[in-house]
Parts: sequence; structure tokens; C-alpha cells
Amino acid sequence: MHRGRTAALVCLLLVLVAIDTAAAQRRHKWWQSDEVKAELELTDEASAALEAIFQAARPRQRELMRRLGREEQALSRVIRAPDASEAAVIRQIDRVERVRSALSRARILMLYRMRRELSAEQRDALREWLRRNRRHRPQPSARR
Repeated sequence: MHRGRTAALVCLLLVLVAIDTAAAQRRHKWWQSDEVKAELELTDEASAALEAIFQAARPRQRELMRRLGREEQALSRVIRAPDASEAAVIRQIDRVERVRSALSRARILMLYRMRRELSAEQRDALREWLRRNRRHRPQPSARR
């Protein structure tokens, strides 16, 4: 009974991660928004530089997303296997988390590089714009 609950919980978590990942991929390119460009006084050249950073990061992030999907599928298979040992599950969890960490690191590095393109005033204006817009965005339903 305990093993069935654990497998169900892991599968649910994998689905939630996949939903979050899909949402992240559809996020707005703020540096191309006329509203944000005006508010930050972002030039077309600066917007293009931010887009170049984003585009340079995409291949690595896409590959890591594919790897993460494969490792998560492998984890699901291990969990469903009737003869899987706890050690095998732990090994596969570690593989999933290594790839997830690499994906997070790649995203944060991209954001860091983008941040360096902005002046202190632009970073402050962007932070304020994000704060205002988060308040107006529909919040995801609470996860249980």
C-alpha cells in the first residue's frame, strides 16, 4: 500500500513539474514588449542584445528539457517496476535532479547575462513592472 502511494505521489509531482515547465516555455519575452521597452527606455539595440542572449541559451535549455523528460520517464518506469529496489529509485531520482539542476543553472545564467545588459535604473524599473504585473496575473490554483 505504501509503495502505491509513493508511486502515485511521484507521478503527480512529475505532472506538476511538466505543467510548470510548459508554462515557463510560454512566458512573455518582456524585452520585446513595447510597454516594457518604453518603461525601461530600452533601445532596439538593447532589446536585440537581450534576444541574442535568450536565443544563445535556447539550444542548451531545450536539450536539458529533453533529457529531463527522458529521466523523468525512466523514474516513472523504475517506480512502477514491481521488483525495483529503493536503491534503484534513489539512483534515478539523483539522475532526474542532476538534469533539473543543470536546467535551472542554465536558466539562471541566462537571466544573469540579461541582467548585465541593463542599467541599475532599468533593473529597478523592470522589477517594478514585474511586481505590478504579477499582481494582475491570475494565480495558479493551490496545489494539494
